[in-house]
Amino acid sequence: MKNRWINCWIISFKVTAITLLTLGIGSCSASFSEGANQTKATTDLPEPQEFEPFREAVNTAMDAAELTQVAATESDWYGVAQRWQTAIEMMKAVPKSHEKYAIAQQRATESYPENFSYAQSKAGKEALPVPSTEDDQLSQIDFGEESWPFVIDGELACEPVESGNYTVKLLTLDGAGHTFAINGPAQARERERGWQNIDLVWRDSSIGEGKMPINWVVMQGEALCQG
Repeated sequence: MKNRWINCWIISFKVTAITLLTLGIGSCSASFSEGANQTKATTDLPEPQEFEPFREAVNTAMDAAELTQVAATESDWYGVAQRWQTAIEMMKAVPKSHEKYAIAQQRATESYPENFSYAQSKAGKEALPVPSTEDDQLSQIDFGEESWPFVIDGELACEPVESGNYTVKLLTLDGAGHTFAINGPAQARERERGWQNIDLVWRDSSIGEGKMPINWVVMQGEALCQG
């Protein structure tokens, strides 16, 4: 068994087109090992990627900042705004236990929204649309911010799957660049589908220990399969 280490370089930049924070990714390391006893069944299944929202938010913000420097058309600025929106959602998903939680909150509520608003103003008619409930989709705006049990916005999706004599409903949340498995049948297929567990973005209860109630969201989400 041989272990190899991969080192990540520190990345920093400064953008002068709009007011941005200096973003950095500290040095990190990852290890992996090679073995001769891996089975084909294991290698055939996709491995879910680790969901590290702070790192992904920083990377997305860096993409937005780089595109800002070359954006020339309204479509370009649409892409900038879209990236800032995703970065904001990911920063909101950083848990309280994270060592950079305070930084994440500041960026999610102050610096990133300012950059997002600037990009929106430059996008003109290509600006991201204001959310509306006049569709067949379910997202945060349909439940209200106080009732939405997740720290990111996203769209609920329901997939009916035949399982023997039964049809099971796979309820997922698509948001922040990932798909999260919400109900039991979906969580049972996390590994084979490459989905993330909903616990990563499930909001803590504001009235005590535990998580926010999710039953109503599950009920409404699974009803999408009937539609």
